[in-house]
Amino acid sequence: MVNSTSKRAIHKPPKPYPDFPLFAHCNGKWAKKIRGRLHYFGQWAAPDKALEEYKRQSKALHTGSTPRPTPGEITIKDLCNSFLTAKKARVDSGELAQRSWADYYVTCERMVKYFGKNQSVSDIGPKDFEHFRASLAKLWGATTLGNEIRRIRVVFNYAYKTDLIDRPLSTPRSTPACPCAAGRSDATPHP
Repeated sequence: MVNSTSKRAIHKPPKPYPDFPLFAHCNGKWAKKIRGRLHYFGQWAAPDKALEEYKRQSKALHTGSTPRPTPGEITIKDLCNSFLTAKKARVDSGELAQRSWADYYVTCERMVKYFGKNQSVSDIGPKDFEHFRASLAKLWGATTLGNEIRRIRVVFNYAYKTDLIDRPLSTPRSTPACPCAAGRSDATPHP
């Protein structure tokens, strides 16, 4: 019997030359596995830029340390500092409660601790957020987890709206406070 749900074939480009150290990953980027982890260096359309980025990061990656961010890229630490400064101005003007700012501060501390202060924001992907969310879900129930995820989304939405990053990031969705109401079409809205 023929499989009616066959996957679309992805036509990866060949290596530009035989000694090219990177391989074409199915996500459209050049990649290399270093110390048991995949690292991505650039789009298929620009193998020279990908190779340049690999050479810039290779020493740090092969020794197990975190590569320095590309000049002009924002790190998690920079994003959190910028975000907290903007929110502090709202506290000072009376638009935001001190308690809310304190919650944002703790959320930013968690993000910096999990991702690393020198992690480039543009290198964080959906899988990274899935793992981060899973680590948080081990600590809390649905309501607290949902509140934390909402704060994380606020931080990354701030980065996009203030042009610190050029595209919105795919962050985790918050969970409903009441699991029994999730997905119910007959639920009536509160007045």
